[in-house]
Amino acid sequence: MREFALVAGVVVAVFAWIYVAGGRNLKRMKLALARRRPSPTREEFISMLAESCEADIAELLWDELFVFYKPDMTPHPDDDVIQDMPIDGEEPNDWLSEFCKRNSLRLKDITDWPKDQSATVRNLASWFSENRKRLVQS
Repeated sequence: MREFALVAGVVVAVFAWIYVAGGRNLKRMKLALARRRPSPTREEFISMLAESCEADIAELLWDELFVFYKPDMTPHPDDDVIQDMPIDGEEPNDWLSEFCKRNSLRLKDITDWPKDQSATVRNLASWFSENRKRLVQS
């Protein structure tokens, strides 16, 4: 029983260390990103994406992204959601699912992500918009 308690204690200590180290890494990434660019307001963000997509798409992306950035900063259209922030690579699929749900689109009808494009918020917004235009016209 004492051996089990020792192993359990080591496991808890390792997970605690990973949690603390991950939090510090996230804070460092956010600070580096905040130094490189401004943190727009929701309205500024939507305006900055006006040439790439419709306002409802910009609003969806703001809502989905803001939870990862708060409280220290806000999303920016030029942020790479994979490179600049430690956002799980599967998270954009959830955003796409929400986009399809809101627009009554089928996920299987969405074109594949262009492999030559970086995963910036602006590119993501444009891809959402292009897919909706293509599918609504069909």
